[in-house]
Amino acid sequence: MSEAPIENKIPLTPLEDNIFSKVKAAFDEWFENRELFITKHIFHSISELGELEGYDVYTSAYREGWMFDLAWLRKSETGLLQEVGLCLESELADRSDGGILTDFNKLIIADSKIKVFICFEKPWKNDFPNSVNAIVKLLSNAISSYSGSNKQRIMVLIYSDYYSGELYPFVLSN
Repeated sequence: MSEAPIENKIPLTPLEDNIFSKVKAAFDEWFENRELFITKHIFHSISELGELEGYDVYTSAYREGWMFDLAWLRKSETGLLQEVGLCLESELADRSDGGILTDFNKLIIADSKIKVFICFEKPWKNDFPNSVNAIVKLLSNAISSYSGSNKQRIMVLIYSDYYSGELYPFVLSN
């Protein structure tokens, strides 16, 4: 371990920090007990938080899904969409650039107050922290290459399951 991962220069908002804490706690429990299905465990924690924030929560992990792996929505009494509070995508199976970008690109085009992307580090990079930094660079390039009008702020959480057992938060923006 020659150096630390790229430093996150954009501070987390209080709600992003709360989401980070919930995801970190889920990974800490999973690190101790690999029998847990980590995706459902994370989605359950973030779903509870969304309900506390007053949103209807949609996730394919244990309920009806809605376009994203997990979304917090507010709808009118007649069912019309009023607000998307959170869009979350996770890629915890396919660590290839293509697999990561497929899910991340959904967040680039999303119109949501909070956008969260969760993934593992890249194990083919044998030297930590490059296993984390390679993903940050890939996702930063994805945001930079998008020519749409959305202002981007995406919280990226990268779990180092091969090296440190830590969850690294980054806020990427354009």
